[in-house]
Amino acid sequence: MDHDINRIYSMYDGNAGALAAVLSDLVPVEKNRKGESILELKCPACGGEDAWVCVPFDKIPVIRHRGSCPLASTPLPLVDYIAERDGQGYGGALKTLSESIGQEYVPIHKDDERDYLRDRSVRDLLVRLDNVFRAKLFCPEGAEALANLRRIKGYIEEEIMQREIGYFPGYQKMHQELEGQGYAPWVIERVSKWVYEQPCGDYCLTRLQRDDRGMPLALWGCSLKTEDAFLPFGENKELPPKTKNEFFC
Repeated sequence: MDHDINRIYSMYDGNAGALAAVLSDLVPVEKNRKGESILELKCPACGGEDAWVCVPFDKIPVIRHRGSCPLASTPLPLVDYIAERDGQGYGGALKTLSESIGQEYVPIHKDDERDYLRDRSVRDLLVRLDNVFRAKLFCPEGAEALANLRRIKGYIEEEIMQREIGYFPGYQKMHQELEGQGYAPWVIERVSKWVYEQPCGDYCLTRLQRDDRGMPLALWGCSLKTEDAFLPFGENKELPPKTKNEFFC
């Protein structure tokens, strides 16, 4: 599956005409910034007129925006948008992308569609949990963690929000909340791989880890009292120095 998807994506690199054709519903206008192939368009998330689709160096097209728009922090993969827009699923979206650049589409296996839907469900849930945890930091249950964050690091509210720091209420509460919202057991199980399963204690701050495109990877945690860098929940391994310096500085 991967080699075919990468081949399709790579055909859009530098091909503004193909991007304009496949996204004609968003009325794009060709522009270039920072060496990337960029197309300005109407934002599918908030309706703003200055969103853009780009094909970065990893050649995976994404739709991005700025400001308070959800796509400012988590971009929307082009294949996700087309699948939702046309109501035709992952395979149908890849078929559209292939045909718009004159390439023959090789039908995907049903397992590929299943894996795509599962990965997307977990990715979306990580973003939702991150938003919940960030809100909880400013609620009564996060008051002690917020006070320690301000006391130890001297952060003001604006800095805390810029760093996208959240409060983890504990594994049991998170699990109950997911069950109460009707998430399937396999979704909860996969998300739980990124959750520290011991009593919360000092390990109560969170941050959503993202890849170079801004796509969610996992929720990581930090203990303020020991001033640890953010680490993967449930793991003890050290982070690379470059990553470690991005958090508390």
